[in-house]
Amino acid sequence: MRTFLPFATLGLLAVVFFACGEKGPELPIEGTTPHGYRYLQHTYNEGPKPQPGEYAYFNLVIRQGDRITFNSFAEKRVMKVAIPENPPSSDAKPSPIVDVLPLMSVQDSFTVFHDLQPNNPASRISYHVRLTDIKTAEQYRMEYEAQQQEYQRQAEAAKAVIDRYLHAYNFGNLKDSLKVTDSGLRYLILEPGTGPRPVNGSRVSVHYYGTFLNGEMFDNSYTKGVPFGFVLGQGRVIKGWDEGFLLLNQGAKALFFIPPELGYGKAGYPPKIPGDTELLFYVELLNVSQ
Repeated sequence: MRTFLPFATLGLLAVVFFACGEKGPELPIEGTTPHGYRYLQHTYNEGPKPQPGEYAYFNLVIRQGDRITFNSFAEKRVMKVAIPENPPSSDAKPSPIVDVLPLMSVQDSFTVFHDLQPNNPASRISYHVRLTDIKTAEQYRMEYEAQQQEYQRQAEAAKAVIDRYLHAYNFGNLKDSLKVTDSGLRYLILEPGTGPRPVNGSRVSVHYYGTFLNGEMFDNSYTKGVPFGFVLGQGRVIKGWDEGFLLLNQGAKALFFIPPELGYGKAGYPPKIPGDTELLFYVELLNVSQ
């Protein structure tokens, strides 16, 4: 997903990534990872480094040329990766991120570069990595199990909301509460939210729970544990979503009753969604970035 940020925003990201180091060698330090990726070290901190079998937790901003293509801050995500027990062979290089993390201490910030086409700066991918934590495999396992339980709790809470309102909808008891757009989207704002309202071109991060009108769930983001991010108005999601999220403020919770023409149409989305099917989504608009 391509996201363009103004210069001032990039400067702020630089402060977030590179202003937390301790005194040490003159910075930045230029070097090469074990598998040949060039890096710049922007901060210096004493402390342990991720070892094979441990898990590295980090923030990440990816740029290709002058474009930011991923920003974990905007997604409100902490990235996690296991440090391989056995290093790959020379003909199976690890990713630049996995290769640079064992060189880092907590709160270190590095930029590691991957040139897809030599002598073509526009093809260069820059990975801005800030290590936030290191956990053992057992610590990660315990955290993972606790998170899975929390994700399941959130999914069950979303289903309870769906069930309550779907019963009322099917018996015609929501007619006075639902708002209807010119396109035929029916929606009900459960909590209005107090943050900014997105516009076409905004990147949004959302949680969702989708069902048919018989209450059967076909997809949700809660049990996956990761909010879904996309840019509004680019046709990357169904029309009902591109329209519906423009009606909400950040922090809002809502129901979207989406007719087939604003969903998957006559073709449906085999094998999950039959053609000519009305869909119901419980949604939470978690974050909006321009």
